[in-house]
Amino acid sequence: MEHVFGKFNYYDLFGHLLPGVIIGLLLNYLITSITLDINITFITDSVVFNLFIFYFIGLVLNRVSAVAIENPLIKLNILHKSPYEHIIKAEKEDYKLVQLQAVIISYRTFIAGFSLIIFLLIILFILNILNINTIEFFILLFALLFLNIVFFISYKKQFNGYTKRVTYHIENNSSH
Repeated sequence: MEHVFGKFNYYDLFGHLLPGVIIGLLLNYLITSITLDINITFITDSVVFNLFIFYFIGLVLNRVSAVAIENPLIKLNILHKSPYEHIIKAEKEDYKLVQLQAVIISYRTFIAGFSLIIFLLIILFILNILNINTIEFFILLFALLFLNIVFFISYKKQFNGYTKRVTYHIENNSSH
């Protein structure tokens, strides 16, 4: 067991597991608590099984977020990505960049997860499948929208800060 969890790094922990746990718990709540007569849960008594499920949820959301969030933001010039060879060189010499990248990825994954839940909430509301009153629905919806906006702003700030750090590192260490 220790051998399996010893392989986790910042990227796995912040990019997959942490968002997977939070979004997985929110999805489980949505499925089991506020929908009508659905008795499906993917949370079990096994901590190990739950970690694998949450990790998988985070992994899927991470891949979706890379395609559906990061790429369009780069193409729209909202985010400016450093050239890959600069990133590799800078990360070899500045390990803090690896940690910053993991945080950036977790923010992006949270954005994808919250967006998914918002989308599901709206669909369930439109189809009148929610066992929730309108006030509770709008409180939950606005809370998720708020979290999505906060994570988007944080994601953009971290992403741009990371890119500036890579650029600074390359410009000031290019003689090595």
